[in-house]
Amino acid sequence: GAAPAYMDRLAAQTIKAIGEADAAAVPVDATYGTAADKALLRDSREPYIFDDIIRVLSFKRKDNGKLAGIFVQWNNHPETMGGDNTVVTADFPGVTVAELKKKYNCPVAYFTGPVGGLMAPPRDVMKNSAGEPLREGDFEFCRIYGEEVAKLATKAIDAAEPISLTGFTTSAKAISVPLANPLYQAARMLGVLKRSGHIWTGNPEEVGEPLTSKNAKGKKPAAETEVAYVRLGDLHIACIPGEIYPESVYGKIQDPIDPNADF
Repeated sequence: GAAPAYMDRLAAQTIKAIGEADAAAVPVDATYGTAADKALLRDSREPYIFDDIIRVLSFKRKDNGKLAGIFVQWNNHPETMGGDNTVVTADFPGVTVAELKKKYNCPVAYFTGPVGGLMAPPRDVMKNSAGEPLREGDFEFCRIYGEEVAKLATKAIDAAEPISLTGFTTSAKAISVPLANPLYQAARMLGVLKRSGHIWTGNPEEVGEPLTSKNAKGKKPAAETEVAYVRLGDLHIACIPGEIYPESVYGKIQDPIDPNADF
């Protein structure tokens, strides 16, 4: 059938936004920098492996040297507000982005890196003006932590070196991953999760036939996703679904694993 009217409006607004962005484009030089601070991370599961490097890609205008845009990648769950928070917030990335926008007067995009295993906000590190430790669930903790991440990003920007982004290559591959979480399995069968499922074949590079109520008995469910790779000149980007563990990225998997480990 015909697409809903809102989709037509969305497409029109998208095309308009792309046109406006293209018209506002300016020549830039790209720079790439990093900084590290393990004190801004907490690993709540053994083995305690961190990706404590913040990575920043920034774009300097050729005409005046000011920044025209910033990409920031940091590796922590945006959970300073804790599990009991019922208010919709951008958590600490909202503070980080706002601080960088204010400092550099340019658009800022924030990306999350390896956070599995499980990267979480630190405890008893952030303190208020009275020197009292701030903990999860406190807006003041969210604010101060976001500001600290912004300061770390600033160090990366200050240390940045020129990088070539000339040459654009992308590739992707569909894969299948088994759905082991019993609550997700139940939610899918009840229709709470609308995403289509497939039968797990035992081979992650093979997407099984669609899973239905008729063929689900005795079969392990799986979900289709993809891994991808992007190269922009000298910049390499791995696009990995889910929350990959830093120990997987750095090749520090615990061997042998603990008995009854869930991974």
